[in-house]
Amino acid sequence: MEVSYLSASKQLPSNNKIIPLTPFYDDSGIIRVGGKLKNSMLTESQKHPILLPKTDHVVNLIITDYHLKLLHAGPQLIQAALREKFWILSARDAVRREVRKCIPCFRNRPKLAEQIMGELPKSTVCPSSVFHRTGLDFAGPFLIRSSKGRGSRNTKCYICVFVCFATKAVHLEVVSDLTSRTFIACLKRFVARRASPHFGGLWESVVKSFKFHLKRVIGTASVTFEELATITSQIEACLNSRPLSGISNDPNDLSALTPGHFLIGKPLTAIPQVPIPDDLHLCDRWRMIQRMIQHFWNRWSNEYLTKLQSRPKWRTLQPDIKVGDLVLIKHENLAPLQWRLGRIVKTFPGGDNRVRVVELKTESGKLLRPISKLCKLPIT
Repeated sequence: MEVSYLSASKQLPSNNKIIPLTPFYDDSGIIRVGGKLKNSMLTESQKHPILLPKTDHVVNLIITDYHLKLLHAGPQLIQAALREKFWILSARDAVRREVRKCIPCFRNRPKLAEQIMGELPKSTVCPSSVFHRTGLDFAGPFLIRSSKGRGSRNTKCYICVFVCFATKAVHLEVVSDLTSRTFIACLKRFVARRASPHFGGLWESVVKSFKFHLKRVIGTASVTFEELATITSQIEACLNSRPLSGISNDPNDLSALTPGHFLIGKPLTAIPQVPIPDDLHLCDRWRMIQRMIQHFWNRWSNEYLTKLQSRPKWRTLQPDIKVGDLVLIKHENLAPLQWRLGRIVKTFPGGDNRVRVVELKTESGKLLRPISKLCKLPIT
């Protein structure tokens, strides 16, 4: 519309978006900005830059050319350079859109893929026996002394972390290495004390909490295997005494609900309680214990479970990653430019039909990864 009006030397409508720029046709048939800088000492191209739309293939090529000439500069520098010759409508949005498409720039500052947080699994929101559904991970390595006294050598050890899905109870085991034989022995010790579990994937926050306590207790000191096992057991007691919910308003509930209530009926760091009378009949004792357990699960449902209703992050729906997409695979110990490339070969939609786990093909083979560890390249 603007071209037809200006070519016929007609005045643009007063509600037109470019009317504040006082556009005009030059001798070459190019629309330029009239502006108010005619009497300035700027060059003619700066006084009257070429007026361009924000969405056009030629405009995108111009922005890309400036981006490359300025050595992958950011949007502000590109926009300043463009203003010396061109006036692009909504220039900031147009420049940012093209900069986001630059693969070298994206690889320097990749953006991890996201999807709305999924529904909590049944094993997390339904009452069950402690450690019936369990998450597992290893933390470490940690350096320990092979023996006490001078001349002892430092060796590596690891911490195996077990987490109950429903109650967030924690079990920690010190292991000497990451071999399958050592893990099987660790699992047998766990099953002997905590019963046979089903395995899941809840552990990252517990590993972080464990390291928080361990670093503040031993710092950079070197300890023996027995000393580390003792400290680990004490940290386990602290983690199993952390509140699952706030302190109840009920005057009969003097402490917050903790994972320890489901393990021994009280926090593991609590002071000793008044003993139960010996003359209490076994049937009455059994009923009392059952009432205590039912009371804990009622509090779990009323106080803790309702806190899981909201989504603290990943609140909006995002386009799903699709088969054939090219992605960067995040590696914690490497710079983004060294992250490997992979191509999606299979997706695994969840119960809400949203993709959060995919199978990748890389130069070294296939692997499974959550989308939170992937960065989709801006390739259309």
